[in-house]
Amino acid sequence: MRGSEESRYDAFLSYAWEPDAPLVAAVRDALHRLARPWYRLRALRVFRDASSLAANSALDPAIEDALAASRCLIVFLSPSAVRSSWVPQEIDYWLRHKSVDSLRLVLTGGDLVWDASARGFDMERSTALPAVLRGVHRHRPLYVDLRWAHAEDQRVLRNDDFHRSVVQLAAPLHGKQPDELYGEDVRQHRRTRQVSAAAVIALAVLAASTAVAAVIAGLRAEEALANLRQATSRYLASQALADREGNLDRALLLAVHAWRTARTAAARSSLVTVVHEAMRGVVGFPRIRPGDPVPFHLLTLAISPDGRRMAASRYSEGGDAGAPADGRVYVWELAGGDARILRSPFERVQNVKRLIFGPDGRHLVAEDLDGQVLLWDLAGDPARVVRTAQAPLDVTADHHIAAVSSAGGGVVLLDLVSGGELGRRAGTLFEVDRRSERAFGKDPSERPVVWDLRSSRAVKMKVATQYGFAELAGDRVVMATGRDLTSLAGYDATTGERRWRAGLPGRAVAAAVSSDGGRFAVWTANGTVILVATKDGTVTGRARHAPGQDPRLSFSPSGRFLVAADSRDSTGRQTLLDARTVRVRWTKRGEEVIFGSGDKVAVVRGSPVQVTDLMTGDVIASGEADAWSAAVSPDGRHVALAGDDVRLIDLTAPEPRLVSLPGEPSTIYTVTFDPSGRRLAGVGIGGAAVVWDVAAALRPADVPTAPRKKPSALSSDGVTLVYADDSRQVRRRDLRDGKDLPIPGLSEVSGLRISPTGTHLLASVGSSYVLWSIAQAAAVLRFPYELGTETAFSGNGRRLAVARRDANTGRYTVTVHEVGSGAVVATIPLPDFAQPTDLTSALAYPVIALDETGGRLAASLSTRQIRTWEIASGAPEGGCDTRVDDYTLLSGSVQFTPDGRTLVVSAPDSETISFVDPASCAVRRSLTTGNGKATLSPDGTLLITESPLRLWDTQTLEPLGEPLLPPETDPDQIVFTADGSSVMALTADRSVRRWPVAPEALIRQACAVAGRELTTEEWDRFLPQGDRQPACTPRP
Repeated sequence: MRGSEESRYDAFLSYAWEPDAPLVAAVRDALHRLARPWYRLRALRVFRDASSLAANSALDPAIEDALAASRCLIVFLSPSAVRSSWVPQEIDYWLRHKSVDSLRLVLTGGDLVWDASARGFDMERSTALPAVLRGVHRHRPLYVDLRWAHAEDQRVLRNDDFHRSVVQLAAPLHGKQPDELYGEDVRQHRRTRQVSAAAVIALAVLAASTAVAAVIAGLRAEEALANLRQATSRYLASQALADREGNLDRALLLAVHAWRTARTAAARSSLVTVVHEAMRGVVGFPRIRPGDPVPFHLLTLAISPDGRRMAASRYSEGGDAGAPADGRVYVWELAGGDARILRSPFERVQNVKRLIFGPDGRHLVAEDLDGQVLLWDLAGDPARVVRTAQAPLDVTADHHIAAVSSAGGGVVLLDLVSGGELGRRAGTLFEVDRRSERAFGKDPSERPVVWDLRSSRAVKMKVATQYGFAELAGDRVVMATGRDLTSLAGYDATTGERRWRAGLPGRAVAAAVSSDGGRFAVWTANGTVILVATKDGTVTGRARHAPGQDPRLSFSPSGRFLVAADSRDSTGRQTLLDARTVRVRWTKRGEEVIFGSGDKVAVVRGSPVQVTDLMTGDVIASGEADAWSAAVSPDGRHVALAGDDVRLIDLTAPEPRLVSLPGEPSTIYTVTFDPSGRRLAGVGIGGAAVVWDVAAALRPADVPTAPRKKPSALSSDGVTLVYADDSRQVRRRDLRDGKDLPIPGLSEVSGLRISPTGTHLLASVGSSYVLWSIAQAAAVLRFPYELGTETAFSGNGRRLAVARRDANTGRYTVTVHEVGSGAVVATIPLPDFAQPTDLTSALAYPVIALDETGGRLAASLSTRQIRTWEIASGAPEGGCDTRVDDYTLLSGSVQFTPDGRTLVVSAPDSETISFVDPASCAVRRSLTTGNGKATLSPDGTLLITESPLRLWDTQTLEPLGEPLLPPETDPDQIVFTADGSSVMALTADRSVRRWPVAPEALIRQACAVAGRELTTEEWDRFLPQGDRQPACTPRP
């Protein structure tokens, strides 16, 4: 039984599309946010179907699956819901499969009247109650009344009435009473919401204290103002974190203002969090100028072939009740700026269903719901309509020529470069051939005809009978012929003569031609799929496969596979056939099969979305059932799905997965790739628009110029990587441009490390270490590599310490060298640290560290066995040597803080990082996380840990942002840049990632993505008493 399926959704929202879509979207967003833990993007998973079902349609299988996978049904009641064909169906499904106790009611219009005497709703006066709910409730049900929530500012959680309403809906989903959920909403987001609440109180108190201080005395005014700034900073930081889902652009600006107001730990945390989230692919947010009309929603989308412009418009097959239908088209320059709005000069214009740019983006063709076609010239301001025509509309592959129908009949050819007319053809257009500059249609006598788009040549097919499923296939036109379409015929597209004819075992019900035009597939009513060669009609494959309702055929781009699609019992079915043998590979439920490149995997868009192995049918990855549009990149490598989230799939990855993209301003309905495939754009509710970088979404913070060779090492200059090429020669790569320079004289290396100054390499060559001067192209120092040998550079890179074990005595000695000359500065014998009592199978080795200047040495065997020395005198400074009885306390690394007052000691086996007083070994603070490995930033304010890779504030030991890499992606090397602006990681696959971490670097990234400043309304809401300096303008 479907109702027993595991719940993927906490709630299913059932509603009439018009006029409740905006309100339902607001409720969905509020349910996502209410009582949301700080580490999750959503408090609840809510299904909201964003499609518009046609009248009298059966309930979609994807909707049934979503209903079956939901714990609760929330029905939005209104007169429109009563008239709706699908709201009653969704309620009926719920009542048949689930309990009425999990049904929640929201009143958005009309009336609900309870008749106590009849113990039921008065159906005559209850204008908002669908008939399917008659007699369902034996007691008066509670319902949430949202009839008052008409304005956008009424449908937000900061509105007390709306907040109370959402709490009433959400409480049973959280398993709490409403008053408990109020408390939970306060407790959750402890890092953000507690700070926010405290900041709000502090703002009021401190504002009052500031006023008092100003009246009584000015001595404490500066202190009060500083406290006020700190409280304001924490408040803005909390708001930034709360805004990152749904308002990422505003979250970026609030985080910048938080830091500009006061440099608090909360401000830095919010900056890191929101900027690093934006770095998961967000390029920017195309906007509509404040004051310009905002569309109800956008569904039609196009990007110009040159990638410079994007256009979008509203389109709804289900009609436009309650929403404007003025044919507005919004055009953006992707380099930045607000949208230009194209308004039709005609009085009656339906929604635009198709948009096509000319090759240089100057001209734009728009086709509306009624079939009217407008050609816009965008060069002027305002843009103007230069041509009008009628559908059908099609264009050549290079977008140079558009073929349309004229109002008086016939086909008109338009030049999309000049906007002029190229010629006319008598007849009706079928399609423009993507393989050549030809068009296919029928002449006034209904005969198929092929037109040459560059000349007046027209070739009529000599057909004397009824035909259907006609396709232009290279130099042939293939079609089903005969009164019952029971035969196939192939015609010469250059002469019109019939070249072959073949009988069919039944009436043709679907057909398709391969992309190269070489094969034609036909599906017959008696259940036969036949493949023929278009050249001579030779049957190349035949198989039995009974068609269901709405049969369709389509080839994969390569022509290797054929999809036979139909529906059974209102369920979409996709059957993959081998196009050579017509053998069935697999059959799956779904609406379409989306192919990529390589014929390895495809995406079945259904319930749920499935990434499928083409050969075996195995599901590699799957997602939710709410993907209502899809796009394939031009190179076939990537598929994007728009639904509750926008998700991206790399079909060429070893293990393709669905990657959710950040930054949706609101629900995104439609997505498309730019011609290069490097960027993805999406549009949706309320004019929402966003652009993502595909590579950054799939590999956030990736440095694409890294050579991916081993061994390799990163420099702290942030732009250099050294590596050994395939011939084991060492090269130096500039990561800014990908150019290499050889490092002569050094070869056959098996390991590399760069000194902090970037002037020297420490290389493993055979059984030795070599300290190599890059400038001199010569070895400065050589020493043997032995088990237990430890090395450490000073922070300034001028000294190198080497710890080696004496084979005879087992004692360790540290030799400190000048890096420039290799000269010995000091030799310091280490104490004979006692081995842990439970360590019997191997020896533990001490780890060492030099401070910033190389003037002090630290050695540690465990967190209780630490010594430090002054190198100039060799004198010990302090420490401890208490034998431990647990090997998990063994030290993995030791580091001096920049001020030299503290040692950071990691114990990987106990996953602990300790901040230790080097004199007494007292642990001042500790952190348990990941694998216990850690690296300090140059200024000591940041710590980065591994498994997962994560930033921490060293003052608060609070995490900054989300993990930078998945837990299973441990880096081989982590390095902070010398200026502290970034952290870089060299991963096991030798890729390089780079994240900004310094506030100014984060601010530059935030401003680049946000692309705007706070609006007047946002200033009034978040900083009513602020000085209103722009976030993204440098301050004096």
